[in-house]
Formats: sequence, C-alpha cells, structure tokens
Amino acid sequence: MLTALLLTVAMNAPAPMTTSPVTAPAATTKPAPQTFLSVDDKSYGPLIQDAHKGKILLVNFWASYCGPCLTEIPELLVLAEKHKGTVDVVFVATDDPDSSAYAASILARRKIALPGSFIVSNPEPRAFITRVDKDWHGEMPTTVLYGPDGTKLKVLIAAHSPAEFEAEIAAAVAATGSKR
Repeated sequence: MLTALLLTVAMNAPAPMTTSPVTAPAATTKPAPQTFLSVDDKSYGPLIQDAHKGKILLVNFWASYCGPCLTEIPELLVLAEKHKGTVDVVFVATDDPDSSAYAASILARRKIALPGSFIVSNPEPRAFITRVDKDWHGEMPTTVLYGPDGTKLKVLIAAHSPAEFEAEIAAAVAATGSKR
C-alpha cells in the first residue's frame, strides 16, 4: 500500500526544471507480424517463378514443425543478403493455411522475418508438390534452384549447409552466365 502511495505521489509530482532541450522519447515500434501470401499449384509459376525471372532463384519449402527447416532459414537469409541482386530467395510454408498464425508465432519466437513469404493454400497438397517437381514427395526442407530464365536447375531435398548452397549458387552462376 505504501509503495502504491509513493508511486502515485511521484507520478503526480511536477517535473523538475531543466535547461537542456527536451527530446521526445524514442518511438518503440514492434515488428509487423509475419504474414503469408497464398500460393497454390496454379499460381506458383506466375507468383514465384515468373516474378523472379532474370535472377537465380532459390525457393525454400519449409514447415513450422521441421527443426532442420528452422535452422536452415536464417542461413538462407544470410545467403540472400550476400547475393542480393543476383540471387533471390523465396520461402514457402507448407503448413496448413489455417495454421499460418501458428507458423508466424514459431518464426517470431526465433526472431525470423521472411519478407514476401508464401503459404501453400491447396486443400490437397499433392497437386502442389507435383507442380513443383514430379519427383518430389513433400520432404522438408526442400529447396528448388531455378536459373534466370526460370528453368529448374536442381532440387535439393533435406537440409543443406551454407557451403553446399554456395556451391550450388556458384554452379548456377557458371551454368547460366549470371553476373555475381
């Protein structure tokens, strides 16, 4: 009770006089919550592949329940920054679209922000998986590497190290004549 009374008195006390200029408190902004754009087997090409033509594209398929996926994502973000202008990295969550808030909370807990991230909206995922690659069975993580002309160069199933991704990027640059 005494603490509450002292706090009330302190809060109502006049501010001390100062001769220094008064500055507004620094604005505190919370990062925007992660949002996902919907993508399905029909919109995958235009929204993802076509939108990044002219650059090497890594499309990383991940899920909130996949530990190796969540380890790989920050490494891919570093690669995206390192190769900005030559390589684009896009992330596609394969979680149920109804669980996008849960997937966003997993990313928030790990302090990961995925700009321009997608979530698969197909009610039956098989059509989407087949659209991405007829030999892919939905394993997580999976990363698909496309050349600047949109040609699929490689499908990398399972987690890979940054060095392995660097080697694949170097091979794609050499094969396509892209500038690094």
